[in-house]
Amino acid sequence: MISSFLLDGELTEEEQKDTMGMLGRASEGLNETIGHLNEVVQVKLGIEKELSTISLKKVVSKIITDISALIQENKVVVDIMIPTSFKVQGVPAYIESIILNLVTNAIKYRDPDKRASITIEASLEEEYVKLSIKDNGMGIDLDKYGEKLFGMYKTFHGNKDAKGIGLFITKNQIESIGGRIAVESQVGVGTNFMVKLLKA
Repeated sequence: MISSFLLDGELTEEEQKDTMGMLGRASEGLNETIGHLNEVVQVKLGIEKELSTISLKKVVSKIITDISALIQENKVVVDIMIPTSFKVQGVPAYIESIILNLVTNAIKYRDPDKRASITIEASLEEEYVKLSIKDNGMGIDLDKYGEKLFGMYKTFHGNKDAKGIGLFITKNQIESIGGRIAVESQVGVGTNFMVKLLKA
């Protein structure tokens, strides 16, 4: 129907270009949504995957190295305080994805009026290793958004690049490997994501 409408010559060449551009953007958005849903389904099925023993400090250090250009570009100070002996059970790709998403979120939502800092530390708590990723960024109003924080397509800062999918997938990845996630945050002070991962 749309193609015949374009071919009927009822639109000028400029209007056809605009319409095709609009259709292209709509198609890209739909493909992205399908990709997100596929990723969620894969995570839901991931509980059947065999868990590996993973060095938490090694993974965190790798992530920080991988995004070093982003860290330098935004002048972020990153402190890692994780004993080398701390090991967790998990799917390696999930552990990397969880840490990457939480750290890049901390960079994305930094406070422009402060020198951004991120502290990544870990401690033992019963059968878990508790990983804390704490920043001094914009913070989240948990009274307003707390119940929606890990929902699909939920955003909180009006960032044009925010998709609202990252925390939803992160929570599902954590839970699929037997972990938990919690958050403490204060607007204008910062945010602390606390992830409990099964101790290896």
